[in-house]
Amino acid sequence: MKNKIPWYEIPVILTGLLFIFSGCVKLFPIYSFEFLLVRQSIFSWALAPYAARVIISVELIFGVLLCLRFKLKTISIPLSALILSVFSVYLAISLATSGGTANCGCFGEVLPMSMLAALIKNIIMIAVLFFSFWKITSSVEKEYFKIPAIMAIVILTAVFLIFPVKAYKVPTISSSAAKLTDTASEQNVTAQTAPSSKVQAAAGEKKKDSVNSAAKEYAQFLQKYKRKTSVYSGFTEFNNKRVNTDEGEKVIVLFSLDCDHCLAAAKEFSKVYKKKQFPKILGLFFGEEQEVAGFFQSSGLTISYKILEPTIFFPLLIKSPPRITYLINGNVAGDWEGDNFSVAKLTDAIDKAHKTH
Repeated sequence: MKNKIPWYEIPVILTGLLFIFSGCVKLFPIYSFEFLLVRQSIFSWALAPYAARVIISVELIFGVLLCLRFKLKTISIPLSALILSVFSVYLAISLATSGGTANCGCFGEVLPMSMLAALIKNIIMIAVLFFSFWKITSSVEKEYFKIPAIMAIVILTAVFLIFPVKAYKVPTISSSAAKLTDTASEQNVTAQTAPSSKVQAAAGEKKKDSVNSAAKEYAQFLQKYKRKTSVYSGFTEFNNKRVNTDEGEKVIVLFSLDCDHCLAAAKEFSKVYKKKQFPKILGLFFGEEQEVAGFFQSSGLTISYKILEPTIFFPLLIKSPPRITYLINGNVAGDWEGDNFSVAKLTDAIDKAHKTH
């Protein structure tokens, strides 16, 4: 009966398992946790990949120490409680300053949790640890690991080797951006980008001069917007076709193919896309190529697109996908992200741009 675990140490083991679970789920996918650290203004894009792996490793290390009941009274419980206290202070500050409604990232993308729920969870974990700390005496401390530093090094090294750091490519506006002739835009001036009422009237009356007049008026509209270089200027190929995102009117949509909000935005587009002519829509997608067909089928929207690596896609976001940007000759005439977007807002921005000029 000497090896029997005292009942008051069982909560410690459960807390350790929760640490391990929390660390593991952050790894899948780890770039979501990295994005969270940047989005919450904790680390820069350069430091976030390293910080994410260190934080995850610390959770795994202390999770193992708690499960093995290593020096609970002097090391494992006090340091684990300290870590939870630091996280709790940050959560409390976030709640006081920003409301903390977004996913705190405690359990990655597997179990989204608000900051308030995460704070309550941490307080309960701290209380459980201190209860066990109070019950445990030094005579029953376990010392299965004589050299925990080696275990920590092994875990830290394994995380960095299995999930190697990949540098993020933060978008910048370059004066040397490619100047391409957007032939697709030229071909669709009257059919896609000119005001729909004029195009329909010209087609109905079958008068070539009316179409040319609409195209001329549209060209004059574009000339009133001085050409600028946007953060999307580096994306020049969509479906193997060369496109200049900073020429004419463009709507750039950033969709994660497994994101419910992105799918909802795409469905909203599809409902009105055939009724009202929008500028050319170009998609910058995050996901796998095999996911595209299903996304298009589910949303009813089919557009030209480009698949991006996570190190390129996430720095284009500010808060969370989807992000929709309305460009006129590279000028940002509308920019929405997450739940803040609606097709009605985009339509209003397009109408306002045309009325203003």
